[in-house]
Amino acid sequence: MSLRWAPRVAADTLVAASRKVPHYVQLLVTGGGYISLDYPKTSLSDADLRRPEFLAKLHRWTLAQLSDVLRAIGEAPERDLVIGVDVLVNGLGSGQFALWVGRAGSALIPKRFPVGEEAKHLAGVDALRPGPYPRVINTRLGPTLVLVCHDAQAYNHRNRGAVRRALERTPRARAIGELDRARATSGLMWALNVVHWIEGEPNTRTFRISYN
Repeated sequence: MSLRWAPRVAADTLVAASRKVPHYVQLLVTGGGYISLDYPKTSLSDADLRRPEFLAKLHRWTLAQLSDVLRAIGEAPERDLVIGVDVLVNGLGSGQFALWVGRAGSALIPKRFPVGEEAKHLAGVDALRPGPYPRVINTRLGPTLVLVCHDAQAYNHRNRGAVRRALERTPRARAIGELDRARATSGLMWALNVVHWIEGEPNTRTFRISYN
């Protein structure tokens, strides 16, 4: 079953749940799309959606929609929260983010590595260089790499092989380079992956390979 909570309801539910976990738990991670939003109908083409300028606009819009969420969580939450946020644009999953909120601050981190049809419409996927979005954040656990769902596939040897065989530098190749640099961050302690769904053990195999 899929729930479509209003952002504030989703935040209040998460905060209430966080108060029930043992005191030694320092961080909670939701699934992908824990909060789902609908961007106003637009006439932009898929090519427009792929541009970094649209990602910047979508990032600002999404943060504005999450203002009640940030207020519900507060400036100094008892534990860090990493929350999956999806934004549908003209019915497409163009906006996929992880919202981190902790005592050291907050950040909205966009998905970088496209899979399948996402290469046609993922916001900002055509960016030629990294945008102003952190990939590594300073959680209570220490420096932490945050991956949005299939971002983890950037570390899968089969995907990397396919990218190397491509005749030109693709968005996936640029994403791999960016995520590799993030993974090489000095002092990196953890990697967190905001995954949309798990249907059973076979569904996790590709992710396990990437994690290894």
